[in-house]
Amino acid sequence: MRTGSETLASIEQALSDITQRESELRRELEQANSDRAALAAERLASLKELANARVHDAIADGVIDEADKLSHEVRNLLTARTKSISALQERSAAAERERTDLIQKLDELSHRIAALEEKLDQFAVAAQKALGADPDYVKQKTQHQELSSMLESAKTRAEQVAREEQEKSAPYRSDALFMYLWRRGVGTSAYKATGLIRFLDEWVARLIRYADARANYSMLTEIPVRLKAHADRLQNRVFEAQHTLDAVEGEKTHELAGMDLTNELETERNLQTASNEQLEVIAAELTEAGSQLKLYANGEDQSFRDAVDVYAEFLKDESLRQLMSEAFATATSADDRIVAHARDLEHRIEKLQKVVKTGHEKFDELHEKKKELVQLSSKFRRAHYDDVASEFSDNPSLQELLRQLLQGAISLAEYWARTQGQQRWRQRPADPWRRQSGIPPIGQWPWGKGGAPMGRGARRAGGSTAGRDFETGGGF
Repeated sequence: MRTGSETLASIEQALSDITQRESELRRELEQANSDRAALAAERLASLKELANARVHDAIADGVIDEADKLSHEVRNLLTARTKSISALQERSAAAERERTDLIQKLDELSHRIAALEEKLDQFAVAAQKALGADPDYVKQKTQHQELSSMLESAKTRAEQVAREEQEKSAPYRSDALFMYLWRRGVGTSAYKATGLIRFLDEWVARLIRYADARANYSMLTEIPVRLKAHADRLQNRVFEAQHTLDAVEGEKTHELAGMDLTNELETERNLQTASNEQLEVIAAELTEAGSQLKLYANGEDQSFRDAVDVYAEFLKDESLRQLMSEAFATATSADDRIVAHARDLEHRIEKLQKVVKTGHEKFDELHEKKKELVQLSSKFRRAHYDDVASEFSDNPSLQELLRQLLQGAISLAEYWARTQGQQRWRQRPADPWRRQSGIPPIGQWPWGKGGAPMGRGARRAGGSTAGRDFETGGGF
């Protein structure tokens, strides 16, 4: 068995590892974007230098003016972008700190609750011992045990007969004529055919001796249904008997434990619930800030895309194209040197674009996994699966399931469903009081506050949202 706290610790460790890897990759991508911007600015300066070298040409004057205007516009865009990134980083860091602090408080709260729960169990043991001298309680407990024994026998018998029915009724189900007549309801009040169809159906029924077969098949299929209904009625009686015992044991436990202990436990549990709700609010803030930072790291934010678009338009300008064409035609080495430098810068920018594209895909994957783990951690706590009474069968290994989730082999929904299937509540002496009080986690029996049946699936324990590169080269 694996405890709930151990399972949650594995989730939190995986979240911490992914957060660190995501932060490192985000810094790398942001640095690559900054380097792209710097190289683009240097290339722009080279093109302006080329225009200065040919300033006697009217075309060069226009290029210089446009380059100056562009430099100022892009610089303003990137400056504002840097401020936005800094603000988002602080917002994300603040959410991370809030989450870390709250998790620490929740861990401390869990330790206090566990200590109170242990005291309550001690009083429950004393309560059951004291009730052992009460003839009415002994009678109720005996009745519950007898009903439980009868229920187990009834379940076993119902399951056995159901298996036998599947075997013995197989020949009937494989007989096409018999099943045709059976589905049409021949021989029952449900049969409505008249005329020739009725004549033919009755003729076939006589031919295959349908009446006798129908009686046998009806009995075969009816017995399992009746036994299942009997087991269900016993199940309800067991629930009722358990509720009666819970009321007596819970009241005695409360009497011995006193109001101070039970009130303190209820207060701490309410605080735990409120803190878990606050954790989800912080998780949503963390996810939102992370999603915004992802846009900036991948160069998909509007300010970066605007800068790219402005620069791309400049590179496609006819005046610049004519200026570079004339530079190629000159025999001066100064023009050649400037053009060669601009080309080298263009190649370096293209390499950085490839780096960003590769990192973009990995970063998106890390971001999604972090978002899933943040959600999983909150959901785990909301379901009280980290409680001292929560255990997991660990078969299959929860560590292996977590690894498969991180690798994308299974979805978050599948991981959660399989985790729920392995989760169990450890029975404790004070469970009768817990079930009666309605304070989560209730655990083994599906009784709500006041003893109203909640149904097997309803435990009170919580269970349970591209920028384009330059077309002429040298994008950033």
